[in-house]
Amino acid sequence: MKRLVLALLLFLLVCQTSFAASIVYGKNGKFGLKSSTGEVIVDAKYKKLIRLGEHSWIMQSGSKFGIIDDNGEIKVAPVYTKADRVLGRFAKLAKGDKYGIFDERGFVILPVEYSSIDLLYGGMFLTCKNYKYGVTDFNGQ
Repeated sequence: MKRLVLALLLFLLVCQTSFAASIVYGKNGKFGLKSSTGEVIVDAKYKKLIRLGEHSWIMQSGSKFGIIDDNGEIKVAPVYTKADRVLGRFAKLAKGDKYGIFDERGFVILPVEYSSIDLLYGGMFLTCKNYKYGVTDFNGQ
């Protein structure tokens, strides 16, 4: 039974990495992206690369955060001071004490103007702006 579980885990691990469009690699304490064939897509110049959805990454350049796609194209410029991944497919980025939500394609779901944004049950965000609370869905409605 243990061998079966181990074999299944190894199979899932191999399948997951073989379909990845890009792979993170490190060099001199920085990170970049390579294709599955080993070709460098993005030079190792970022402090952090965190997977966002299926085709993007939250990147840290210096002390600022932004979003790049698997091809290294910048979707959201690195001008944000804080970054969190929400549900693996949204990025909660902040400038100072104002927060916003971006999707993996770099589209703004909620603009960077809220003092807090929290996840609610049922595909909703609880927002707070000027001491007033609201609820929005994952499309910003």
